[in-house]
Amino acid sequence: MKKSIFSLFLTIFCLLASSNADALIIQHQAPKPRSMNDIKIVSFADYAPFGYIEGENKFVKFEKFVTPYSSIIEKFGNDNKIEVKHNTWLTDYKKATRAVRAGEVDIIIGMYHNTKQYKGIDIIYPALIKNPITIFTLPHKIKDIKNLSDLKNLKGAINGKEHLSDYVKDKILPYNIKVAKDSNELFKMLFTNEVDYIMGSHYYTLIEAIKLGLKDKIGIAKQTIWPVPMFMGVSKLSRHRNYIATNLTRISESPEVQKNIQQNIVDSIYKFEKLYKGVVPPSYTVIK
Repeated sequence: MKKSIFSLFLTIFCLLASSNADALIIQHQAPKPRSMNDIKIVSFADYAPFGYIEGENKFVKFEKFVTPYSSIIEKFGNDNKIEVKHNTWLTDYKKATRAVRAGEVDIIIGMYHNTKQYKGIDIIYPALIKNPITIFTLPHKIKDIKNLSDLKNLKGAINGKEHLSDYVKDKILPYNIKVAKDSNELFKMLFTNEVDYIMGSHYYTLIEAIKLGLKDKIGIAKQTIWPVPMFMGVSKLSRHRNYIATNLTRISESPEVQKNIQQNIVDSIYKFEKLYKGVVPPSYTVIK
């Protein structure tokens, strides 16, 4: 088990290692606006490890919100002596992004470049996280998939609850891919041979497999397909747009903060490993 966890951590750090190459420098330090007493933030409500609400009743206001970006947000709040409000009741992601575009919320944690859904939102550089798209399949089939061209004659599936960039959505169009309504249906398709593989974001799909007790029953491709950068964003209509963007960029360039974000992803996956240890896999896994 220790070897398995070590291998998992090593894989995660390798995937994250290239993310710092996206760093760009913008705007100089500016004085804090006197009217800025708090900032409002939204993110994914159920897309671990990038954003999820922890607790028995995740729909209760101000339930604990978990994100790998927590060190950035905490430092921003502490440096500016302001209250950071996570709008955890905005669990519908489309409504959450609309609230950011409308200026009702200042910051969104987790967004993609050149994606229509985020029009009206400024990207904060650098991208400290990559959300790589990976192939998952049954262990004995993983050797048959060496590159993208091998998928052309195979049937695939993707989770309908995935949050994908427009780039990825365009890239998967040529492939024969079904959309599953949730993770249970997704993995059932794989284990009943309805599809040959799952295409999904590496960390999210891995955690969903852990929650179903399937992590040790699937094969994961060693190479990712597309290493998609994931950003924070600030509403163009936020009253404090320039100040927030400048300071989040400054904080994001800190090596310590970058290290914390990568460690937070590792910690989240390890937490799910412990929480779901011993869970009985669904009965469809017996089907060959």
